[in-house]
Amino acid sequence: MLATIHEPYHFSKGEEIVQFLDKNDYHRKTKKGRKIKMTKQMLSDMFKDPFCYGILVQNGQSIDLRDIYDFEPAITEDIYNKVQQLTYRRIKVKARHTTPSKRL
Repeated sequence: MLATIHEPYHFSKGEEIVQFLDKNDYHRKTKKGRKIKMTKQMLSDMFKDPFCYGILVQNGQSIDLRDIYDFEPAITEDIYNKVQQLTYRRIKVKARHTTPSKRL
């Protein structure tokens, strides 16, 4: 996983992260063992999941895997929270469209 990268890397765009992962042969594997290259969407989905810093959420319950296993998270909780803040800022709130009611 990404935790094996010990040098600090600084990326400004998702494309740079995807290129780095591809260059260093990081990929996803299917249950049948097929390799799937990382995409920007897969990377985005990965950073939305608290599992990447060690929290497993199932059936409305959260389990901190760092406390009960020798779990090495891909990123820190601080980085996860920073990514969530950056992502939240980019989401544009759409204005509600209201239609005036027609009188019969």
